[in-house]
Amino acid sequence: MAFHLNKKFFLTVVAILFGMALLFTQESKAVDCPELTGYIGQLPPFNYQDKTGEIHGIAVDALLIISERAGCPILKKKLEFIPFPRAVHDVQYTPSKLVFALAMTPERRDKYQWVGPFDSVSSGLIAKKSRKIRIKSIKDLSKYVVGTIRNSAPADFLHNTLGKGCGQIVSLPTNRQQFEMLELERVDLITQSSIAAPRILAELGMDSDEYEMVYVLRNIQLYYAFSKDVDPVLIKRFNEELVNLKKTSKSGSSEYDSIVKRYVGVGEMSIVE
Repeated sequence: MAFHLNKKFFLTVVAILFGMALLFTQESKAVDCPELTGYIGQLPPFNYQDKTGEIHGIAVDALLIISERAGCPILKKKLEFIPFPRAVHDVQYTPSKLVFALAMTPERRDKYQWVGPFDSVSSGLIAKKSRKIRIKSIKDLSKYVVGTIRNSAPADFLHNTLGKGCGQIVSLPTNRQQFEMLELERVDLITQSSIAAPRILAELGMDSDEYEMVYVLRNIQLYYAFSKDVDPVLIKRFNEELVNLKKTSKSGSSEYDSIVKRYVGVGEMSIVE
């Protein structure tokens, strides 16, 4: 009887240890690591393409670091600069893709897997100073033509907020077209971020002092958005490594802060109070 009990106890212990080992193996197994292709839009200083075609930015550098530390390095050569409307569409419908920087709007929430937020920006309406346009409330837009980037968060916001008959919204594919249309006064206002606008204007050879943000639509948090097929365990690891990257050290700054300092030179666009 004692032998039988000891044998039963021994088998039970073995079964428990085997289960624990199996669980540990499942938790620590190599994550499914696809060869990810990343799409970026022109949102300096977070992500942008310079005149030579090189891709740079705060979000670019941060992504390369966190993907390496998560055990699934994303190669810089696999980052592509393509029109924003196509980027958000392709990541939704094709595997092993990501797009950044993207706002998590209600319309987008369930279409992607999200890493972040890694930063935030003020998104608003920009006008030529010479026009002296003043917007007191969103209802004032009924008398203006607004140029937006197709499929962008500001475009979605305006369509959902204004509805029919409240102004005219013109969809445009690129930042360049936005500012060119604004300069030629073919649109009265455009939607842009206060931090990106001066840098885009500088690249276009235009004077940012001639423009101003006349109305803040909202503050937008920025994310990396991944296609739904990517292993959720990998998404979890990316988020964990982003948190680690932004942890404040004893010196009062983080690794992420150091990345930001490399890129922030031009200030934000002036905002009309």
